[in-house]
Amino acid sequence: MSAPSVPRVDALWAIEQIKQLKARYCRLLDERNWDEWAALFSPGIELVIESDPRQHLRGRDEVVRSVSSSLAGLVSVHHVHGADVVLHGERTAVGTWQVYSAGAAETAPGQFTHQSFGYYRDELELTDGLWRFTRVSLRRHLFMPTARLPWQD
Repeated sequence: MSAPSVPRVDALWAIEQIKQLKARYCRLLDERNWDEWAALFSPGIELVIESDPRQHLRGRDEVVRSVSSSLAGLVSVHHVHGADVVLHGERTAVGTWQVYSAGAAETAPGQFTHQSFGYYRDELELTDGLWRFTRVSLRRHLFMPTARLPWQD
């Protein structure tokens, strides 16, 4: 449900833009297109992996550096669906998405290293005519390693 102060057509357009932003987030992450991925975030982005207290990152550069490092040597796929977007006025929103992700080592792309199921909860802000993530939080309900992961060595 959108905030009553936002006209319905404007609310629908904002929600569609946010859905496309999240789809772009997943695609650019899986393509390892770090420059374009970074542009989706506000400069003060906060990224939290709720199951791992070490993964509470702040700032665009730290987020990109940490995520790109943790995914080095892996091929990944992220699927989000079930968008639940709530507008809080004209410039802020919260989106919740169901997520499935899987990874495989680049040297053995047919063999999954892990599969994961959970939820993203994103906070977003409209700045300079573009929606950007100000906070991305991932809560994994199920993480299934299927092989030894590179960071476990």
